[in-house]
Amino acid sequence: MRTAFFSRDNNTLQYAQMPMNRPRRGGARRLRFAVLAGFLAAGIPFPLACGAESPVRSGEAVPVPRPAEVLPPEDARVRPSSPVEALAALDAGIAAAAARAAPPDAHLMFARLKSAKAHLLRDRYAPLPGADAVLAEEIAWGRHHAERVGTPWVIREGLEERAYRSSVDGSPQPFLAFVPKGAPEGERLPVVVFLHGYAPGTDLVNWSASFLPEGLIAQAEKRKFLVLLPFGRGNTDFRGPGKKDVLEALSLFLKEYPADPDRVVLFGYSMGGSGAWSLAADDGSPF
Repeated sequence: MRTAFFSRDNNTLQYAQMPMNRPRRGGARRLRFAVLAGFLAAGIPFPLACGAESPVRSGEAVPVPRPAEVLPPEDARVRPSSPVEALAALDAGIAAAAARAAPPDAHLMFARLKSAKAHLLRDRYAPLPGADAVLAEEIAWGRHHAERVGTPWVIREGLEERAYRSSVDGSPQPFLAFVPKGAPEGERLPVVVFLHGYAPGTDLVNWSASFLPEGLIAQAEKRKFLVLLPFGRGNTDFRGPGKKDVLEALSLFLKEYPADPDRVVLFGYSMGGSGAWSLAADDGSPF
């Protein structure tokens, strides 16, 4: 079990690792062999430590992933001065942008995601140290993308958060996408889809920092493969709406990123491991 809190010093989320029961060794070995076979079939070497006890070390500060683009200085300030007024202004701007948008619009969905995060920060995280600064940044990013509705989304190298409109309830749902630097232009790259583990209190604000496996991004950079990290609606065992989230995020990812649909690997940690088994075993599974 992990607990999350904002650092007073650098506005990062920090995690404390609690003891967890280890899986039975036989099942863990079978899972590792299955994952290994998938990586090899996709042409990806497998130096990753899939048997690690946790993707985040005890007490480690993990920066909240930021979009690969840089927020212009004029957009980095909260206007008006009150966060409540700024959030209301953001929602009004998103509503106005939606009226002129042709769905699906990537900037509109990302702005809606930032609004959802800002509301959650205000309602749940506001008393925590550092939460106000993160709230201001989410509002600024939401306004930045609401103003760009109707323009193409630029795929950038590095790690960035994206959002899509869920067919389940129309809500904006996030996923993380990673593109390695220096990939040959026009080449289709293998894709690694990672399903995160269970942690109490997982929500739109804290999920992206808490479930990146140690070493995965470094290996993706070195070995030149893409990474997709779906949210899976939090702690759903990747069933029901959680399963739908993985499939819809993957569908968008394969359309917009330089991905090879014939080389897609699915694996996960803890809850994500069982989710990988159930998703792969379903009839009509793309894996």
